[in-house]
Amino acid sequence: MLEYTWEGDVLRWELRPEGKGCLLIFTTIPADRANVARDATGWHFCLDNLEAAVDGTLAAGFDKERFSALNAEYAARFGLGSFPAFMTGAANRVAADSWSIPGVEAYVFDGANGTQILLCHAKTDADTEEQWRDADEYLAVLEGKYVLRINGMDMELGAGREFVVPRGARVSGRFSAGTRTIHAFGGRSLVRGGV
Repeated sequence: MLEYTWEGDVLRWELRPEGKGCLLIFTTIPADRANVARDATGWHFCLDNLEAAVDGTLAAGFDKERFSALNAEYAARFGLGSFPAFMTGAANRVAADSWSIPGVEAYVFDGANGTQILLCHAKTDADTEEQWRDADEYLAVLEGKYVLRINGMDMELGAGREFVVPRGARVSGRFSAGTRTIHAFGGRSLVRGGV
């Protein structure tokens, strides 16, 4: 058995006798939950290549379609990458004509006195345009990484981090693919009334 930490992830390789050979048991404990589906897919490819090398055959080249399918399978298996269905109904989906961030799905919930809660899920890396905040904003990163630029200063927010953006601040942001965030705005409708 060999166990070590690599870039924050715990990796464990264990060999057990089996028949005339051995069985490899590979276990990883990821440091960043947001990357678990991508990393599991990568390790899947690595282990397939190892098996091919041990068998004396050439491993197949990189297959983008297979990578994408495996990544989606691992995301579903680990329960990652999406908000629950009851939160993402068609009535709450932000229409493309009122949403200007390509690669980011958004769902909005309107509250009393013009407050809103906005759920964002970045399907790809994406940047938001700079805006002045006319209302206070509460931002929570559920998964992934979001870089908040506030009044010209970058703040990297990872999973579990939250931040309150004060009214009057100049903000923009950068989503990493797979990032999910919650934004709550007080006192003014930001999405349906125009971003």
